[in-house]
Amino acid sequence: MNFKTLVLPAVIALPFLAPLSVAKAESFLSTLSDNTKLRSYLSSSNGVPLSEISNKDLNEVRQGYCGAMRLSPKYATTEEKEYCSQFTELNLSDSESLLKDITEPSHNETVKNNNIQSISAEKDSHSECLNARDYEGCIRVKSGVSSATANNQCKPNQWCDATSGNDILGMPQIQGWWMKPVPTKRMVLYRQPKIKKVLVRGDTNRYIVREIISRYYQDPRAGTAPTTTTIGSSRTNCSDLGSTISCTTTPATTYTTPGRSARPGGVRQVLYQDVIDCEERTVGHHVDGNIRGKWKSVKNFGPHSEEVTMLADKVCPIISNLELSDFKKYAKK
Repeated sequence: MNFKTLVLPAVIALPFLAPLSVAKAESFLSTLSDNTKLRSYLSSSNGVPLSEISNKDLNEVRQGYCGAMRLSPKYATTEEKEYCSQFTELNLSDSESLLKDITEPSHNETVKNNNIQSISAEKDSHSECLNARDYEGCIRVKSGVSSATANNQCKPNQWCDATSGNDILGMPQIQGWWMKPVPTKRMVLYRQPKIKKVLVRGDTNRYIVREIISRYYQDPRAGTAPTTTTIGSSRTNCSDLGSTISCTTTPATTYTTPGRSARPGGVRQVLYQDVIDCEERTVGHHVDGNIRGKWKSVKNFGPHSEEVTMLADKVCPIISNLELSDFKKYAKK
């Protein structure tokens, strides 16, 4: 279903209207950033059953809204600009762009459902498994998560449990993680099935983290030498000072374009960590350990807001029972 052809709220066109109408656009932002509210709005305004509105449809609406903001940014509020930045970033690495595309909720139902089953059952199952010899195995059985899929049964574009052996890029699989091979993009995604707690300024009972690793093949790129361009020609001006002639020469304008270093080909790996603050209900997106952008409300985390909100709801109450993550960026701050 393509919602670009359906009736969208008039507020989407607000960037083209007078500034006084911006308040209406700001009030719609809370609906736009909430999957449930937006799905209900589109259903009632277009006469489409809720079941026929996918997460992909919701993201198309959001992208259309933010596209209008880009065309007339002077009418956009600070909150709208910050919200829409997730759809307009131009500095994403190749792997991050691929990850953003592949892990959209519409492409990620299998792993999201596994997360919901595992986390929903964990709180109830914890007490039953405390005295079990294999605590982790007991939790898996109680939560209904399937056992590891054999390596040769890990189908393209589907999630399975990574086992021993190498992935499609020839690298060792990350055992214990979920794995998703994407041959058409020469890429493998890994996802840590365990949500862990994070040490932050001595406290281990406030923050949790979900982790995704992206492996991809990067083509080699040849280097280029600097180039120099001369515009116009030199000019000489002379003046007669009695018996003396004084001349000044102005050289032509020269521009130098720096070269580009060569880039070797090979397998690259990027680690994505979304750290959730259970008290403030915010999330920080980290790439290889460094924060990307600002901390945002879990409900305004773009395409993944539904999942991080669910994690905050289900996992934060049992944070004391979680395994400690090795993420230490904020341990001493």
